[in-house]
Amino acid sequence: MLKRILIGTVISGVLSFFSGWLIFGMLMMGMMRPHIMEGIERLPMPDMVWLFVGNLFWGLVMSTIFVKWAKVYSFSRGVTVALLVFVPLSIAIDLQTWSLMTIYKDMSIIFYDAIGTAVLVAIVGGLLGMIFGKMGEVTE
Repeated sequence: MLKRILIGTVISGVLSFFSGWLIFGMLMMGMMRPHIMEGIERLPMPDMVWLFVGNLFWGLVMSTIFVKWAKVYSFSRGVTVALLVFVPLSIAIDLQTWSLMTIYKDMSIIFYDAIGTAVLVAIVGGLLGMIFGKMGEVTE
């Protein structure tokens, strides 16, 4: 079980990193950037090491949930569980960020982020579920 979680962590961490770059960094950046406050100091380029490490932790959470609790072994179940767990989590984090910091101009960015997150976790969750299915079910 631990081996499966570690393999899933790496796979979903890498998938999340590149899917996130494509979805948020390329496709949605134009619609999201106008909703971020002016004067917020941004790095010219994200710190890719920490961004990757953060994605590995998302992968660890997703893999642990999939293997230990949700018993995900198919693409469709991976999509379903990922959407049910990670979209509300993303909205919760966005709402907390909204309430604690002044980095967003309006709440529409929370909607955009939820859409991007839904696409990202559906892709990653589905592929991870499919991979876990090919590895066979865990027997305890």
